[in-house]
Amino acid sequence: MLFPLCAVSKLLIPNSLVIGMGNDKWDIGLLSYNADDQLTFSEHVRLSAPLWSLNLNMMAISNRGWQDGWLPENEHAIGDGIKFDGRYDVTEISLTLFMNIVNNDSFFLNLKPEAGISIVGNQGYEKIQNNFHKLLQIATVEIPYEATGNEIKLQLSSQLDGGIRLPLKSYLGFGAKIQYIPTFSSITMLYLSIGNLENFKLSLSYSFVTAKSQWKTQEVYYEHLKGPALELSIDSGFMKLSFHSNLLTNNGYGIVSFDVLSLFEEAYWKNSDIYLTFKEFKQINSYFYEIMFSYPIDKASISLSIRYLSDNQSFVSIEQKQDTNYKERYRKSFPSIFVGYDYSFGNTNLILTPYINLKGGIMLWQVIIQRNMLVNNNIQKEVYPMIYSLALDLELGLKLFNQYAVRTKNTEAKLIIFAGLTLIHNPSEVKAYLEDLTDNSERINYLLPRIGFGVEIGFDL
Repeated sequence: MLFPLCAVSKLLIPNSLVIGMGNDKWDIGLLSYNADDQLTFSEHVRLSAPLWSLNLNMMAISNRGWQDGWLPENEHAIGDGIKFDGRYDVTEISLTLFMNIVNNDSFFLNLKPEAGISIVGNQGYEKIQNNFHKLLQIATVEIPYEATGNEIKLQLSSQLDGGIRLPLKSYLGFGAKIQYIPTFSSITMLYLSIGNLENFKLSLSYSFVTAKSQWKTQEVYYEHLKGPALELSIDSGFMKLSFHSNLLTNNGYGIVSFDVLSLFEEAYWKNSDIYLTFKEFKQINSYFYEIMFSYPIDKASISLSIRYLSDNQSFVSIEQKQDTNYKERYRKSFPSIFVGYDYSFGNTNLILTPYINLKGGIMLWQVIIQRNMLVNNNIQKEVYPMIYSLALDLELGLKLFNQYAVRTKNTEAKLIIFAGLTLIHNPSEVKAYLEDLTDNSERINYLLPRIGFGVEIGFDL
């Protein structure tokens, strides 16, 4: 009798406490962009055990400017000329149960029923957002709430998740998720997925949504939610990342979170089969993110990386100096893709390991004029043609900590500091393209220096 009681108690005791933050600045540059609107930021807390999880989600939804007649998926649609804006907040508190229906060597099927409450209305998240903006010295978001108070509503959800097990702990999966909040919303999402059971998941989904609150901001937000989307989830033990990109509207969103209790689990990493590196660096007076996948070969590795602007700094300068009712904003989109070769010098078990990285690829340049906040206007945006540059890149840096210093579960991590140079073949063309639209043109030359930092995560698959 003692054994079953111990087994049940182990399933009920929490083994994960995840705390995270979401923002539309964390998109994937080639697939999506920072809309700086709709779901703009969120906070997430999840305490979970093998049989249950307690969830808290706090979300701020905004609409800086929209018109009847505009379509999120059609930037050329003409509006009726009557601008409306607004915002509302959502706080979700729920309990999820984890049920294994089938779980064998070839197939699995899980059910996750969920129940709780949603608080919708005005919870003051505008103050949190704007205080954070002031801390970062960027423009505040001053738009009115559509609700004066709050309503507490029942929230019911259920998710069915299944898949066929493949070699190397991978799987090919399918699923459906339904969320229903009476008199407020309903969301149904169907998806196919492929991934590794512990660390990676790539999903292609399609969402059907209905907004029921009569708030214009909710209608606009749900129009941006519907349709096909691509989602990428990465679990490195302590740090967890998820990215969402709507394939119709190109709106992107990301969540970065940390599992506090994973630090107390015994690590079982032995060697890395693949590396995932996240970097932030400054180049041409802007901050970029880089996501790089690497396959190791002894002290070397071959890599595929994507770079993109980490935020729309172009929004900042204009909003601080101009009235956006009468002055349009511009959005910069400078993504790039590279294939590279990385080599580490000396003993990789030392605290400091120097490395060199050589890459070749394509840099893309595009500027979009955002007109949705203007009065006396019926055009949503103006999209300038995209131009490209062939690029070569050299990076020199240091990896901090040895392979066994920072480990959680089946991963190990190192900090990186680096400097680099990017060579492009057509600086005159790029400079002329950007000259009248951004403050980056004066920084364009054949050689574009950069400096930054990052984290490299190795996965033992």
